[in-house]
Amino acid sequence: NAKAPTYDSVCYGRDWVEAVRVVYDDTIVSYDDVLHYFFETQKPALGSRQYASMIFTSGQEEEVAAQEWLENALSNDLARQKDNLPASITQIEPLTTFYKAESFHQNYWPKRRVQFGIIALLLAGMSGAYDSLLGSLGEEMVHTVHTALEAVLEVGCVGLIAEKFLSKDVRELKDGEFIRLVSSEEGTC
Repeated sequence: NAKAPTYDSVCYGRDWVEAVRVVYDDTIVSYDDVLHYFFETQKPALGSRQYASMIFTSGQEEEVAAQEWLENALSNDLARQKDNLPASITQIEPLTTFYKAESFHQNYWPKRRVQFGIIALLLAGMSGAYDSLLGSLGEEMVHTVHTALEAVLEVGCVGLIAEKFLSKDVRELKDGEFIRLVSSEEGTC
């Protein structure tokens, strides 16, 4: 009966973990292969619950398979190839309630990449990077352009912050709902 997570409770609390729910066809790829791929591609932050190395199991069969995978990894001193991260950091817990994060956090980088590019261009303009191009317009016009760039940046930043605080559409995903979401026009999670 825990309260639905918020961005701050995930980032600064110890009760929630950011997770990716994986749906796969076990006639094409084995659970063991999924576990190995998870281990090689995850980006955990040591000491962080938010970005912890965790496997959430759905049922006894998955839990046994995950425990066997982890025990095998530990007995063979498995470490990730790219950075020697040890398998011992991986934890296994039963899957409980799974929440879809706020729309603000869905497809975060594809949505934010353009915004951050614009911010970089605005900051460059404010620091004088375009002054040589604008110099022929006169000092007053250069000052006006700087003021306009500052205003656009401030409005954009306020908009980003407001979106974070206004986006409160976290909701629990029930069994089977995730697959319907992924295959619907509502988008991916």
